[in-house]
Formats: sequence, C-alpha cells, structure tokens
Amino acid sequence: MSTRRDTTIDVAKGLAIIAIVFGHIHRGMWASGLGTEALRPYKFMLDYGVYFWHLVVFAFLSGLFVSRGALKTTPSSYLTKRLVLFGYLYVIWQVLQVGMKLVLPSNSSDKTTVMSLLELWKPEGQLWFFPWLMIVTVIAVLGRVWQKDVKAYVIVAVCAILAVAFWGYSGDYVGTQGISLAVFFMLGVALGHEKFQAMMESVSLAVHAVIAVVGLVVYTVILVNVQAAPPTVVPYFANNPAAIAVGIVASLLSSLAVLSISYLLARAPWSGWLAYLGRHSLEIFIAHIVCGAAFRFVLTKSGLFSVPLFLVGGTIFAILASLLLGYCARKLRIPLFTLPRPIEQKIS
Repeated sequence: MSTRRDTTIDVAKGLAIIAIVFGHIHRGMWASGLGTEALRPYKFMLDYGVYFWHLVVFAFLSGLFVSRGALKTTPSSYLTKRLVLFGYLYVIWQVLQVGMKLVLPSNSSDKTTVMSLLELWKPEGQLWFFPWLMIVTVIAVLGRVWQKDVKAYVIVAVCAILAVAFWGYSGDYVGTQGISLAVFFMLGVALGHEKFQAMMESVSLAVHAVIAVVGLVVYTVILVNVQAAPPTVVPYFANNPAAIAVGIVASLLSSLAVLSISYLLARAPWSGWLAYLGRHSLEIFIAHIVCGAAFRFVLTKSGLFSVPLFLVGGTIFAILASLLLGYCARKLRIPLFTLPRPIEQKIS
C-alpha cells in the first residue's frame, strides 16, 4: 500500500475535522449570544458551508476500515473492542464536557445542572457521534456489509430510505441523531479502503480537478440561496421534498468535491500538516468543544472578544489545544483518548 493513498484519506479527514471544529465554534458563538448583526446575513452560509459535507465525509471515511479491522481478528473480537472503546470515551467525555459547562457557564439559555452529568441518554454536543458509531458498527459487523450479499444490500437500502426520511433531523437522545449519516458509513464499509483508494487512483488528476471545481461552483450557488432564503432551502427546516432534495444534492456534490480536493492536495509537498490533523482527528473531535469553550471564556472575560478573532483564532486554538492535550495524555499515559491499560489488556 502506497503512502500516497493513505495520505489522501488522512488529508480528507484533516479537512473534515477543521470544518467540524469551525462549525462548532461558529454555532457556539451564536448560542452564547456573541454573534453580531453584521455577521447575521452570513450566518446560514457559514453554517451550512461546512455542515452539508463535513459529517458525511467523516462518516464515509469511518466506515472504510471496518472490514479490515473485523477480518484482521474476528468480527466478534473487533466489535467488542470498538464498543468498549467508544462507550468508554463517550462516558468519560460526557462527564468532562458537561462539567466544563458547569465551571464555565455561557450566555446561552441552556440550563446545566449537576444532575446533567448522569444523563448519559442525552449526548452533549458532538459526543452523540460515539453512540451513533456503536450502533452503525454493530449493524455493519453483524450484517457483514463488506461481503456485499443480499443482506448487505438490504442494509444499505434501508439506511438510504432512512436517510431521506430523516434528512436534517437531529433529536436529543441517543439513537435519534445522525440517522441520515448511516448510509454513508455503510457505503464506506461496503467499499473498503483498498477499493476506495483504487477508485481514486483510477481517475486522472484532471478529472479530479473538474469534479472539485464543478462541485464547488454548484455548492456555492446553493449556499447563496441558503443565505437568501434559509427557511425554504436549508434541509434542516425541511418539511417538503424540494428542500430535502436540495440538501441531499448539496451534501453529495460537496462531499465528492472534498474527496477529489483531498486527492489533489495529497500530492502537494506541503499537505503533511493536513494529513497529520487527519491522523489525530479523533483527539481533535473529542476535545475541541472543551478547548473552544475555554478560549471563548478567556476572550469574553478579557474584553478582547471579536467575531473574526473568535472564529479564526478559536478554530486554530481548539485544534492545537486538542493536539497538545492528546500529546500530554499519551506521554503521561492518561486514558483520555484511549482505553485504560487494564481494560485494553483484558479485551485484547
């Protein structure tokens, strides 16, 4: 397996995790009542500029390596390890993140209490992704989706139907979030990383460039309409088929464009930092909310808050602080991003 192929996937993860962090920093700013009237006309454009694709790409890439992991040992062993890891990370960071809100209260109307620490059925922020990963991993492994038999096709088809039916829906409880993302995860599982890389290699650089340009142009047109008329275009407001169709088209085109852009960027000598972010995307994904909240707290208390500083500086700070936290945890052997050694040894 070539380094270049691995770098393409890492770069795609890097782009997705930057967008995820920016999206949460942006939404956190508005939720805390810190958004300005000057920025309000661009609120939806900035929001859906990343939300249409970042989780789609992340879900798809998360599914690519399931078959390799399941077949490297046994499906049951792989499933046990993943469920224990995701469950552990979810519980630990649910407590930490809710606790952070108690220590650093925001200006939002959210009422966080000590009892909220125990409400594990109500995921905090981005942490819903871990219960979601547990659910879709169980389905993918038990259904052996990578075998691409009748059962696998049925699973993918059902997930596709659910994606359309629940497009834009996000509930408050475990299992009610990310329903529309399951089909992209299953497609990643069915395809596998080797076939994905082979497909990317089979397309010339020129074709990748065309895909990227066309996808971005159409995507920009959609975003302009989102800014002009968010209630009728944005799928998260959708109660009509047209809005859902626009959202699906936007997500597919932008996700394909990002994958092609990642393929092109992976060939640039300076793209190593993006690949690095991709390889450490788990740490960034887990810790960036806490780091971003701390940055917002310091800015507001110091009187230095400004929208550009917070959006750009907050994104950079949250990423770098998450990486530093991950580095310190590894060096000090603190199980913030991995299982405690006794548990890991027991399930190995």
